[in-house]
Amino acid sequence: MKKVPILLMLAVAMFALAACNGGGGGTAGGGGGGDAYVQPVAPGQASGDLTVWSFTTEAQVIATAFQGANPNVNLDFQITPMEDGMYLEWVWTSLAVGGNVPDIVFMEADFVRSFVLEPNMLQPLTAIMGEAASVETIPFTIQAGTDDAGVVRALSYQATPGAMFYRRSLAQRYFGTDDPATLEPMFATLDGFVENARLMHAQSGGSTRVVASPTEVFRAFLPNRTNPWVVNDTLTIDPLMEEYMTFAFNLRQEGLDAEIGQWDSPWFDGMRGDVVDAAGNPLEIFSFFLPTWGLPFVLMTNAPDTAGDWGIIPGPLPFQWGGTWLGVTELANNPENAIEFVRFATLDEDHLRNWATGVYTNAFLSNINPNIPDGLSQDAGDLVSSALLIRELGPTIAQSPAAAFIGGQNPYEIFGDAALDVSFGLQQGTDQTIGDAFIDAVDMYISGIMTRDEAIASFRGDVGMAIPQISVN
Repeated sequence: MKKVPILLMLAVAMFALAACNGGGGGTAGGGGGGDAYVQPVAPGQASGDLTVWSFTTEAQVIATAFQGANPNVNLDFQITPMEDGMYLEWVWTSLAVGGNVPDIVFMEADFVRSFVLEPNMLQPLTAIMGEAASVETIPFTIQAGTDDAGVVRALSYQATPGAMFYRRSLAQRYFGTDDPATLEPMFATLDGFVENARLMHAQSGGSTRVVASPTEVFRAFLPNRTNPWVVNDTLTIDPLMEEYMTFAFNLRQEGLDAEIGQWDSPWFDGMRGDVVDAAGNPLEIFSFFLPTWGLPFVLMTNAPDTAGDWGIIPGPLPFQWGGTWLGVTELANNPENAIEFVRFATLDEDHLRNWATGVYTNAFLSNINPNIPDGLSQDAGDLVSSALLIRELGPTIAQSPAAAFIGGQNPYEIFGDAALDVSFGLQQGTDQTIGDAFIDAVDMYISGIMTRDEAIASFRGDVGMAIPQISVN
């Protein structure tokens, strides 16, 4: 949930190292089809040593649950934080030079494509893709883990589509209704979004802003481009990115955003309705663009007193934010067990059901492994990557505290539908570095520090320094 551009800069630098060393000589996942791919052991039959590396404690929950289902496996779980690129440096170096390597690696959305597209990094998961069809795995989660040859090398246990969270009380004040069905078409296009932002601004005398900053909406622009950032090794600015610059400039020039950055303290204050402008005048922020995890971990955690005053609509553009993928390394010592681990984590119906409904409490996990940390657990409500289970579990989630927090809407129903509209097709391994540079340049433009042309030139220069392998002119 933090911006960490150093991570992908590190990954880009490590590409050359991995290529020079050949990435390892494992043959289990290479080429061919059908029987050429490693098959997983039967469910519950994993045994021997299995090494899992991750950056998130979610992985330890999954690893513990897997150990409970496979009591003969000796599971070595290791976690390294993301700060300062530590996790990526650890993984890339180990896989590039060989030796101490994991069987399974966890990857987040911002760098999963780096792993998937790098030759000799991850093994194909072809042997378990039939089960992905059976549980109706959300397409964009498969798309993210698919290489340029169409081979799936990573899968996820969760889907993280985004939506527009809005304050019901403010909607009632300015539009006479807080009904999502009425508000959805009003904010379904960028033009409608800006038009209604102007209406609220005018009626409030400038005290109500549609979003904290234009960056709130940036992630919604990205997956809807025609071209990725890099085409034929050349930096490409898609027309929709040009449109974003205009959109952001207009919001700022007309005073329609609160000029508050994501993750800054005032951003959270704005969720509670407790924020002021530079002159000390009270401001109210109408909406926040957040993914599935934004409900329990951002709104419910940081603005508990606003329960019931939120609604969800799709917003002007479908988008996705976050998520975690798993892959089996090419140098895995136990590939059959490792592929079964990935199958269990991402495709097993019982496990996904337990994950979504809060079965994995600390007491449950401690019965499997008494040495797990205090507090390790998985709360109910995470949107799993199976459309089959999303439909099954919808009625249960409809009665959850999360549903009550958003005025009785069913988050599983809303996000389940939204997930089907998300595309991951343009995502590249260098996207975070380039995207962060673009946001910085746009901020300089809309703040009046640079002209539009100067901002674009600055953006190209920053990308050229960060990723010298591509042409930026």
